[in-house]
Order: sequence, then structure tokens, then C-alpha cells
Amino acid sequence: MNQSEIVSLFDRKPFIPHPLLKSGHAQTIVSAVLSRRKYWLERYSEPRMFHLPHNIQILGHCSWQSDKQKTPCLVLIHGMEGSTESPYMIGTAEKALAAGFNVVRLNIRNCGGVKPNQAFYHAGLTEDLRQIFYQLREVDGVDECYLIGFSLGGNQSLKFAGEEKSNGQNTW
Repeated sequence: MNQSEIVSLFDRKPFIPHPLLKSGHAQTIVSAVLSRRKYWLERYSEPRMFHLPHNIQILGHCSWQSDKQKTPCLVLIHGMEGSTESPYMIGTAEKALAAGFNVVRLNIRNCGGVKPNQAFYHAGLTEDLRQIFYQLREVDGVDECYLIGFSLGGNQSLKFAGEEKSNGQNTW
């Protein structure tokens, strides 16, 4: 799937805010107060523990399309103090699933109710992502992965993409 095909998946139903919620501030406040349809996503998600070197465990929630090996995968990473249950993670996952993507919502190391790991997360930690992408490819057979990060997760995503590009690993 090339970039224009991906853009067209999201362009099929562009975001049009409710007339009372034209302001980004209003959208933020309302989204914090109103709950998402989390039950819908939970029905289509399976928890997954990614086991990494040095006894590191990362909890993710995977939502697969019927043919996961032939479907592009969107990996979502939350921001600081967020989790796979954050409203923005659930909302993005719902939209991506409806657009035809596999979705993997990842908790950053030591977030999301897992046993604390020996080392804490930080904004420059990208080795966890590298290991998870490797497992998605080798264990799940998913060849085409895209990454979206929010806030701290966005920093990690951008750093990861730069490292992979500079290493000639532009395969995700």
C-alpha cells in the first residue's frame, strides 16, 4: 500500500466537527468528559504481552482484521501518563479499524498495569519499538506497519523512524 492509498483510506470520511465543537479547546474538554465506546473496541481486541530482552514486558492490545498478514498494521503509542485505554488511543483505533487497518495499541514500558520492569521508559527509548516491530513481522506475519505516537509516544515514533531510515531499514 503506497502513501496515496493510505491517505485515501482516511479521506473517505473526513473529520467534520459538530457545529457546537468547532474549537479545538471545546473538543478537548468534551472528549475528556464523555466516554468513548470502549466496549466496542474491547470486543475486537486481544491483550498481548510482548516479551523483550532483559525480562522487559510490554502490554499491547491487538485488533486484527480477518486476514492480518495481508492487511497493513497501525501501531499506536500513547503519551506521558497515558495508556492503551486513553480516549485518544481508543478513538484512533476505532477509526483505523473501520478504515481497514490492523491496530496494535501499545503501552510504553511500565505503563498499563504490567509488573514494573527494571528500567523505566524515557523519550529516547526506541529499542522496545524495534523489538515489537520485529515480533509483529516474525511472529504475526505482518509486513506492512505504520506508527502513530501521541506526545511522548510521538517523540519516540519520530526518533525511531529517523534511526530506521539512517540505518537503511526503511521497511516498516
